[in-house]
Amino acid sequence: IVPSSVSGTHTVGPDLQGGVTTYIDWAIINNGDATAKPLFYTYFYSDGVPLQGWYTDSLLPNYYTYVNDWEYTFTAGDHTLMTFADSTDVVDESNETDNKYWHTFNWGGGGNPGWDHVIITSNSLKPNWSDLRSFIRSTYSLEDTVITTEYIYSNYSGTDNQERIRNFITDAVNNHSTQWILLGGDINIVPYRKTFSGIQYANNWKDTIPCDLYYADIDGDWDGNNNGTYGEPGDGVDMYPDVWLGRATVGSSTDITRFTNRFQDYYNTFSHQTKILLAGFDLNSTTHGEVTMEQYSNLLPAGYIKKKVYDSHGGSHKDTVITALNSGQNITLHIDHGNVTSLGCGSSGSLSNSDMDGLTNQPEYTVFTSIACLIGAFDQSDCIMEHFMNAASGGGVCCMTNSRFGWFSPGQNPQTSFSAKYMRKFFDRVFAHSPARGYDFHLGKADLIADANANNYYRWSMYALNLFGDPIQTIHIPSIGIEEEYPISMHNVNNSRVLLSPNPFKNSAILYIDLPNPERITIQLFDVSGRKKCSKEINYTPEENIFNLREIIKEDLPCGVYYLKIKTGEEINEVKKMIKVK
Repeated sequence: IVPSSVSGTHTVGPDLQGGVTTYIDWAIINNGDATAKPLFYTYFYSDGVPLQGWYTDSLLPNYYTYVNDWEYTFTAGDHTLMTFADSTDVVDESNETDNKYWHTFNWGGGGNPGWDHVIITSNSLKPNWSDLRSFIRSTYSLEDTVITTEYIYSNYSGTDNQERIRNFITDAVNNHSTQWILLGGDINIVPYRKTFSGIQYANNWKDTIPCDLYYADIDGDWDGNNNGTYGEPGDGVDMYPDVWLGRATVGSSTDITRFTNRFQDYYNTFSHQTKILLAGFDLNSTTHGEVTMEQYSNLLPAGYIKKKVYDSHGGSHKDTVITALNSGQNITLHIDHGNVTSLGCGSSGSLSNSDMDGLTNQPEYTVFTSIACLIGAFDQSDCIMEHFMNAASGGGVCCMTNSRFGWFSPGQNPQTSFSAKYMRKFFDRVFAHSPARGYDFHLGKADLIADANANNYYRWSMYALNLFGDPIQTIHIPSIGIEEEYPISMHNVNNSRVLLSPNPFKNSAILYIDLPNPERITIQLFDVSGRKKCSKEINYTPEENIFNLREIIKEDLPCGVYYLKIKTGEEINEVKKMIKVK
């Protein structure tokens, strides 16, 4: 496949530009010893989308079928081009596995293209993400792109591939308005960064923590003393995510299809949105998980259907948990022990990888979090949460779990410290607004940055808790008696709701506006002296209600306090304060 900026040539380039005609040459050889017949089709794809098809009557051995100077105009950025010979599988071939060929090329120009949502994956897996990309573009109205690790390794500097990926993410956030990152692959596709919280453990592999926050917090280099150990208390890590990031622990086209299907199925399924599973078991003889779960039960608004599985109950807790998951649970909260390939279910044993593989709750997937140790150890092959997220007919849509130990406070009932404190923050964030998002897990972690700076056990959990799933994933939270809580003060006018997240913010923030009807709104920003910094009118619709603050405020704001006003008709929703920090 040869894309060229000049017609009549058979060389790549020399100046591929977005918005300008590209001339495509492609050729396919019959490298067998018999004539390829009957008539067969060859299709040409860009980023997994078919663009054009051609037919060939027959093709003699060692002859080519080809096209010269087919014209197409690409947008600026990275595109993967693919030819698919004998796409309808009519030719009897000795090798049916080599009919697809693809390669990634870059088109310049067009300024810095907006990449709201970026999937980082390999060249070989890139075409398989096309269905998820289309769904994200149509459902969330976001500009999505796929960037391959091969492209990153060739075009970004760094001491290792992890740093090259992080430098790309820094460029995407700062120059392409990127808000959401999905690491589209297991560790052999997108490598992980090992971190150290300052807590030494006798078994060394367990105190080096796989941590995807390294990719989301792009300030500094996480190795302030240049000793090759990342994330130490003295390395100057601020732990605040500058971009919302999650990981899809996939390794094949089948895995990606399952990931995409569960993303779409959950988004379109509301039958289980009021169902929550509270699974609380004894951590030792004086620490009872069910006491903590009863606290959550009391916090839930009326109308939720609560399935409780406790050590104080009779029967097989393992079987009861499996039955509950298969019946469809929107949210699952879990307290017990765990290991790489097991999830504790109290006195009656543990769930195994095969138990997760056999779940049948599709399309009523669950959002899951737990304090259990090691269940999210994605550097091990394969941890139980990977099986939970890759099950063929059920399992989870997103989860936040530990890649190393979870920590608890013996004798504390209910649990309010260490890993349980993170779980409570997740709960508060997810149930603070409707709908919630995958990134609410990150906001919950960010609420405990001060704790993580003061206590290395909290730092450990900050590093060990990783999101499996897309951070933009919608989480259904029905507004049945939920008191809306926001990280900033606000007024409600005409049943409208406004959320700015994160706040305080660094490079950018997300403005979420919830109004009952489409209308023209005005967004104004003032500094502390009352000077208007900007004013922008927006055509609001309930379907397009998420805005990047950077697209509204074009200038780079100095750090400080600002006031954001949203004017709807003659009324004003006043967001009293927003803070930009370094």
